[in-house]
Amino acid sequence: MKKLSLAFAIALAGCASAPTGDVIAPNANLVVQGIPPVPASVAERVARYTDFRGHGWVDWHPTRREMLVSHRPQDGNTAQLFRLASPLATPEALTEAADPVTTASYEPRRGEYLVYARSAGGSEADQLYRLDLATRASTLLTDTNERHSLGSWLRSSGQLVVTSLPLDRSAQGGRRSQVTTTVRLVDPMRPAPGRVLAELDGGGWYVSAVSNDDRRVALTRYLSAAESQVWLMDVASGRVEQVLPAPRSRERATHFAPGFMAGAT
Repeated sequence: MKKLSLAFAIALAGCASAPTGDVIAPNANLVVQGIPPVPASVAERVARYTDFRGHGWVDWHPTRREMLVSHRPQDGNTAQLFRLASPLATPEALTEAADPVTTASYEPRRGEYLVYARSAGGSEADQLYRLDLATRASTLLTDTNERHSLGSWLRSSGQLVVTSLPLDRSAQGGRRSQVTTTVRLVDPMRPAPGRVLAELDGGGWYVSAVSNDDRRVALTRYLSAAESQVWLMDVASGRVEQVLPAPRSRERATHFAPGFMAGAT
């Protein structure tokens, strides 16, 4: 067997059991051949680089100088949501679950609650929940037979534009002949199916932004790592039109719509 490098041996320290004296004892599940003993002092020096728990920005509060961040605490296994009430303040835990919570958005008018996305058991079938900040109670908002993506808000009404895609288990025989993405308006204060805005062919549709007058929604349609499109949807009629690349264009490139310019409609 080819002799393994000391760097690889140090990496194995993260999979090892507790130190025995001055040496890291390999985990019982590992077959170790040709690797010299790893000193416990070496593992201690690299531990700061192998147990990184940074903070990720999530959202700004609409009326106060505070924000949401995601963070995996020292005694936790998954990243959760924390509120940072002021600069340099101690982050305040908002969620505590076995599954990670890293995507959320404040209600845009007063910020009295937020909506977050969470899947169960690594399924990636995200469901949306309302978290009331006063009580810390969470309320399921979405149909568990679908996978949902947190979109953007209509500021005038406090409704949320989301996209939903049926799960395979909801189709007869576990297979679908045609995939359809539903774009709908959801009122987080009244959990219900919501108002359907459009039914779009295929998957890969995501809400990018809502115009300042709440009349149009920018949608990104992901086709592949090398190709995506931008579409605009009229909220009143549900009519959609492609804007990037131009319709009937033969261009193949990635296009995204991060937001509307100030004053744009």
